[in-house]
Amino acid sequence: MTLGLAKGQVQVVPYDPAWAEDFATERQEVLRILAELRPAPTIEHIGSTAIPGLAAKPIIDIAIGFPARAQVSKGLRLLKAAGRDYVKAANQPGMLFMALGDPRRFHYHLVALGTPAWGKLITFRNYLRRHPVVAAEYAVMKQTLAQKFPDSRFDYMRFKRPLLRAILQRSYAEARRRRFAVAVRQALAVAEFESGG
Repeated sequence: MTLGLAKGQVQVVPYDPAWAEDFATERQEVLRILAELRPAPTIEHIGSTAIPGLAAKPIIDIAIGFPARAQVSKGLRLLKAAGRDYVKAANQPGMLFMALGDPRRFHYHLVALGTPAWGKLITFRNYLRRHPVVAAEYAVMKQTLAQKFPDSRFDYMRFKRPLLRAILQRSYAEARRRRFAVAVRQALAVAEFESGG
């Protein structure tokens, strides 16, 4: 299956296992471009192409997490010099957006590690990986919207946004429950150790 989608177009295609390889190759290229940054950024495959079995637009989304906020703007400059396009209009709070290719093959989300923006990207991906039924429902909705709005990314996103928010809320709630369960297990282990048990 071909990677890439013309600007403004919407097409959702069946999952392609090659997307993981496309990400791995581009990850190495991004690390090379950003080699002067120390410590090195964390680079993660995110979005629908990162969810095994999930239908998606054939564009690889990549989260680039920088250890310090000051590195984000430097990373932007280095990636721009290496041919990536800065798409300022697509920025989100705490996140700069870049793209590569015409047709678009890669989207880059530049964020500082440990920020809400980073958490949002990773939490959403992890939730869909753990919940294939939710991912399948999400895929059906995306395919329906892509058929209805093949030439309007704006309308596609406008109608997709409520489900995105609902999934994100569920993913945050699950992440809080997981953190609580870990804290309880740690407290119990400490209590057992201190009591000599």
